[in-house]
Amino acid sequence: MQRSARFQRAADMQRTGFIAAALCLAASASSAEDARVAPLVAKIYRNFDANGRGLQPLGKDAKAYFDDSLIRLFKADSKRAGGEVGTIDYNPLCSCQDFDIKNVSFVERSSDDKTIIVDVTFENSAAQDGVTLVLSKTKAGLRIFDIGDKQAPSIRKVLSQAAAN
Repeated sequence: MQRSARFQRAADMQRTGFIAAALCLAASASSAEDARVAPLVAKIYRNFDANGRGLQPLGKDAKAYFDDSLIRLFKADSKRAGGEVGTIDYNPLCSCQDFDIKNVSFVERSSDDKTIIVDVTFENSAAQDGVTLVLSKTKAGLRIFDIGDKQAPSIRKVLSQAAAN
């Protein structure tokens, strides 16, 4: 009886070691994604303090942040607007027109081989708010493929529907 208990403990230890190794692998994969996401989120939102200019999908730095297909949708919307305000009349990255963003944090919700979905929360002018970023994994690095907020769960969908009408 003592011998089988010893074998059972050894088997339990092996199982525990296997589970711990699997958890470490999952954590390191998540950490690798976080290592790519964190600098991008920080870089995006440092433009949104009270003295910042924000970050515009058609601005000079757009290609460094936005997926080419999303830029094309914004360009088409701007062209349709003919110099007037387009379909999206606010900055989708902060779901606002005026900003003083502080205390930015994010949580990676999910990831696959093409995208990473990130929930970003922040304080804007003393009010809690947030957006969801869908980041595409491109040869050039992570780029914003879509943005969701309380007003529009998918900016891409809103712009695509406006183009269809």
